[in-house]
Amino acid sequence: MAMFALCIQKPCMFNVVLFLWVVAACMWFLTPRVFRVADTLCTRQRTVPREHGTSITTHSTSPHLPEEFFDALARSLRRQTSTRDALVEHLHMLPSEPPWTHLYSQLHSDVAVDAALHVLRQSTNEIATLVAMCATHGGLAPHALDHAAHILRSQRHAQQSVVTATAQAQLTMRILTVLPFAVLVVAATFSHNMRSAFTSPAMMMVLVLGLALNRLGAWWVSRVIRHATNARTLTESVALVDALCVAVQSGHSIVDSCLMWAWVNPLGARIAHSVSQGATLGEALHEMVHSSHPFDSVVAHTLLAAQSDGLPVHSTAAMLAAESRKTQEAHFQTRVQQLPTKLSLPLVLCVLPSFGLLVVAPLLLAHLSRFGSFLPSPIT
Repeated sequence: MAMFALCIQKPCMFNVVLFLWVVAACMWFLTPRVFRVADTLCTRQRTVPREHGTSITTHSTSPHLPEEFFDALARSLRRQTSTRDALVEHLHMLPSEPPWTHLYSQLHSDVAVDAALHVLRQSTNEIATLVAMCATHGGLAPHALDHAAHILRSQRHAQQSVVTATAQAQLTMRILTVLPFAVLVVAATFSHNMRSAFTSPAMMMVLVLGLALNRLGAWWVSRVIRHATNARTLTESVALVDALCVAVQSGHSIVDSCLMWAWVNPLGARIAHSVSQGATLGEALHEMVHSSHPFDSVVAHTLLAAQSDGLPVHSTAAMLAAESRKTQEAHFQTRVQQLPTKLSLPLVLCVLPSFGLLVVAPLLLAHLSRFGSFLPSPIT
């Protein structure tokens, strides 16, 4: 009762109490729904595939996933369809851009399949490199195509797992950067003092500074989350292991597979160049053996041991593939675990100060302006 009487005697305090009650009611009403929306978004991120938004393919207008192309191609080849006819039948599942348009035109001419597939070796597209790795004896190996589809599916699953793990943090930071503007609009709607104080120089300076910090925090947060969800591999040897597994499934030896690394990345090109110049496998893998990353040395020592001990090529490739997947998964999980700590910097330095400048400071300035001596006169 004493608080009610005090609010009647001082309309300024009544406006403050009314505003706090409105904010509390909005938070009470919206909080469970925000968590429900967050759960829905997390579920969608896990169940709905991201449409060619990762590093697997870019700027794609095809409704099909790349692994679906490899699966369909392998099924056609197992039905005794020729490689040329199978490629022509299923190339529509890939985006209409080089090198696929050039390959399609080559297949419709009298160019041999080997020569037509040769154009894929010169492309930087990951899908084109995998298709080139599957080539053997004038055709494509169905087992290699199956393994390429498995590689792409594993990459997509890892990417979706990271996106799902960061969905809650992304939604939380988005709410924190949007909430000050919503509260400011509500305050301006219910408070005449707030609306009249918007023309004062002090209020303008506070709002401009708060807006700058808010946008800086939003950019910083989006950059941190984008880096965490980036599908960039941990090391170049991961892509080399994937290419090796596909080439081995096509019937190539370890040395021949290393020669095919020239199409994958710069590290593979250097190794392939050393092998083509007559260097032994140990000399060619010298850079990987002495690499600072432990996975590079594991790959190099495994390949050298398989060649010297005469281990089965398929077993060696399978072991390296399993190790590669574990390394990638650990890498992604590490980035996700580091995300809350990295997000604390923009939260403390930008988002929370902007909340104070956009919500608390305007409210105080608006009610201090009633006394006339605390603020400069409004701009006319």
